[in-house]
Formats: sequence, structure tokens, C-alpha cells
Amino acid sequence: MARDESGDRVYTRDVTPRYLSDLPRGSSAEAEQSINRSKADPALLCANRRIVCEAEFAMALLQDGTGSMTVGVEMHHDKGALISGQLKKHFGDPRLGYGVFTDVTDQYSDNTPIQMCEFVDPFNLEDSLERVWIRSQTGGGNGRESPELLLWLLAHRTSLPNLKFGSCVIISDEGARAQLYDRDLKRHLGGEVEATSIQDVIARLDKLFNGQVYHIHIPYINPGNSGPNEKQIIAEWREFLGEHRVLCMKDYYREVMGASEIPTHLKQTARMGRNCRPVTDVWLGINIIMSGGRTPEQYAEDMKAREQTDERIDTVMDILKVLKSPKTKPEPSINWL
Repeated sequence: MARDESGDRVYTRDVTPRYLSDLPRGSSAEAEQSINRSKADPALLCANRRIVCEAEFAMALLQDGTGSMTVGVEMHHDKGALISGQLKKHFGDPRLGYGVFTDVTDQYSDNTPIQMCEFVDPFNLEDSLERVWIRSQTGGGNGRESPELLLWLLAHRTSLPNLKFGSCVIISDEGARAQLYDRDLKRHLGGEVEATSIQDVIARLDKLFNGQVYHIHIPYINPGNSGPNEKQIIAEWREFLGEHRVLCMKDYYREVMGASEIPTHLKQTARMGRNCRPVTDVWLGINIIMSGGRTPEQYAEDMKAREQTDERIDTVMDILKVLKSPKTKPEPSINWL
């Protein structure tokens, strides 16, 4: 990171070239080496945390950090210049809060199923990514992680007093738990807490983010669990959020390439990496379109100007078509603190 003549921070590198990220993992070796903590940063743990962001534009990006989904975290590192550039272009001086979740019941999570960074200038996204701990082990194929705990932190202990537009987006291939038990809340969030439901948490989040809460669903490809379980996971998210707020990524080899069978040599991580590649464009599209900054048609033209392929543009726009038209004048956010 450097500063230009006016003193503003600028990226000293571009988006990682496609040929460097076109590797078995789908992300670059640089990203994999940069995000390699052996344990969580204590400052990112969530017990008794209070988060305040006074920016007018604030986005919370919550990422599944387990197994093959860790490639998604690395891809954000590869595309840091794109993310920061687009957010600064459309929102001026926004803030981005990055969080990672695993499974509260998972023996591999080292008692850290949730980590949350402060809301920072998007130019500091790499710093946030390099502070989180991601877990290389898979979750065992139970179809559940614990984003609901991070959602509770945002819903109950986060203040956005000046918010004009913000969003909360959960990226995962698995589902959330419908019930939040007081023992888990006390252990990982601290304080006086009561059991609640994810529906109540989302209702509170909707008031904080003016209804801009979304799930980007990555195809669930865990061996032996991809059939009915995949449909059930999507149905649960739609029940929690509504159909227009669940954006389903495509299984690239089946839905884009039309393969009837997946090659046996194709590792799960590589397949996941291919499925995750359009995520950044989808996430940016949610924020830019739903803020009223661009129409879907204009956003497609913007992607073309960024030299995205026609295939990528068609894929992203097909995913984004579930969005409802944005409100022209968002209501003020609620200050819970």
C-alpha cells in the first residue's frame, strides 16, 4: 500500500492476473501464503465486543472459513484492488467489516467459531484478511456452520449511527442453525444473553441495515451430501431471508460447462475455487445496485468495461436477477447501543 500525490492511499498492485489464480485452488500462491495464521488473533474474538462504525456507508462481509471454502477468503485477497477501487468509486469513503465463521460444535475450531474485524477503509482489507484464522479441515459434511453467532454480534452489539446505505452479506456453502442457545452465546459473545432464534436476529439486523441482508450460496459439494441436502440448505436460507435475498452461485462444471459427470481427478478444493470466482462481482453488484448507484444493465456495462468475459457477465447477471428494486430513499439505521 502507498499514497498518491494528494496523500490518498492507493494499491501498489493490481488484481491478481487470471493466469496466476488459475491454479488448482483457484487462488494465488501469494494469497495462500499471506493468510496462514496458526491461531486466531485474540483481538478478533467476539466476547464482550462492542462495534461502532460512524461511516455513512458500511458493509459487513461474513465468510465461511472452513475446508474448501477457505479459497473464498484467499480470493478476496487476490481481488483486494478491485474491491477497494469499486467501493471507493461508488461510495466515496465507505467502511468494510470482515468476519469469518466456522462451526460452534466443531472440534477443530479451537474455541474460535467466530472472528470479526473492525469496520475499516477498504484499502485495509488485506490487513483484515491476514489477521483472520481459517481452518483447513472440513466440517465433516453436517451441512451447518455458525454464521448466526456473527449475525447476533452485529444485531445486538453494533452501532451504525450515521448509516445511509449498508449491507450484511453471508457467504457460505452450508446452512445456519435456527436456534441460538444461551450457552453458546455466553461462551463466545459474553455478557447477559438469552436464547433466541435466527429469525429474531435477522429481524433486528434488517432494522440495522435497512433490509440489506443477503446470503450468497456456494454449491454444497461435500461428497455424499450434495443432493437433497443442498436443496434443503437453500430452502432454509430462503425461509430465513426470503427468495430475493438468497443468491445462488452456479456449479460451474455442471451448470456452466454442462458436464454430466465431474472428472474424478478434480479435487474438491479446485471445484470450489471455480465456483467461487464470480463471488466478488456478485457481492459488489448487490451493494452497487441495491444502493441505487447503478441499474443492473449499467452494472453489466461496468463489468464489461473491467474486461470481464461475456461468460462471467452472463453468469453474474443471472445470479443478481433475484434482487428486488432498491428503495430510492433508505430509512435511517437504528442505533442499538
